[in-house]
Amino acid sequence: MTEFCFHLEMITRQGKTHVNRQESAALNMAKFIRAQTLLLLEKIDQLDLDDEATDCEKLHEQAEKLYQKLQARLDSDITQ
Repeated sequence: MTEFCFHLEMITRQGKTHVNRQESAALNMAKFIRAQTLLLLEKIDQLDLDDEATDCEKLHEQAEKLYQKLQARLDSDITQ
């Protein structure tokens, strides 16, 4: 069971309103993009492409912030 699935199950088991499919899909996509930008950064680092690695690092940081922002927003919508 993934971390995300476990989180959703805990929310629904506590009797709170559950995350709908669109919200779940958006969060899963953001998590996927975050993971893929990290993998891309590793590949670019192996190629010693410093400028591209810097750009990719910024992209990964943006992906991380977006994931955290979505997660926080959905969590706050659930608890309201």
